[in-house]
Amino acid sequence: MFLVVLLLMAALAGAAVHLPMPALLALTVLVAGWLLAFGARERLSRRS
Repeated sequence: MFLVVLLLMAALAGAAVHLPMPALLALTVLVAGWLLAFGARERLSRRS
């Protein structure tokens, strides 16, 4: 399973090289925002 995840990450990283820089930055901000929201939700749910 770990090998499959590594291969998928490599494929996504390779695809990101071919994106224009503004699109790559926009996707980076989108993913970072999603991760921050998910982390905040998890932290708040563990406190209650």
